[in-house]
Amino acid sequence: MMIALPGFQIVTLLKAGVKAVIYRGIKVKDQCPVIIKELRPEQCTPNNIEQFKHEYAIAQRLNIAAALIVYALEMHQGIPYLIMEDFQARSLEEIYAQYDFNAWISIPLMVEGWAVGGISLGFTQPQQLSGEDQAFILAVAQQCAQAIAVGFQQHISKPVDPEELVKAIASLTI
Repeated sequence: MMIALPGFQIVTLLKAGVKAVIYRGIKVKDQCPVIIKELRPEQCTPNNIEQFKHEYAIAQRLNIAAALIVYALEMHQGIPYLIMEDFQARSLEEIYAQYDFNAWISIPLMVEGWAVGGISLGFTQPQQLSGEDQAFILAVAQQCAQAIAVGFQQHISKPVDPEELVKAIASLTI
């Protein structure tokens, strides 16, 4: 079911989760593309609404070039909506579907407890990785995370195209 949020035109449903629904839309006033995250009406308990507000507050305090920009927290008929920037990203599921891989490994890139990105490896057949393979992949992920963190510290904010990352990873052989 599509929402009717005043001031916004809903273009498409992106994801329907247990607690929230995410839409791609347009802010009518300035035709700005946005992502709208709606707390499902049946999930609008005081605790869940407070979590939504907390998510908004955290997003407002983030001062990282790669962080998603959250424009506003709107309330309509007792339902909270997070209004976020839409940089026309595609889901990894959509990107992965373009490749003939039957198994994937996805590893978060972590620095001091924060996820700064992710790395995925695709395989034509499911793999049983040895401890040595696992250690190598983890070492590469840790080095990538550190490189991204240094880029953040030096305010390097060139966006990374996820499709190009997947293509580059697809060309790797292990």
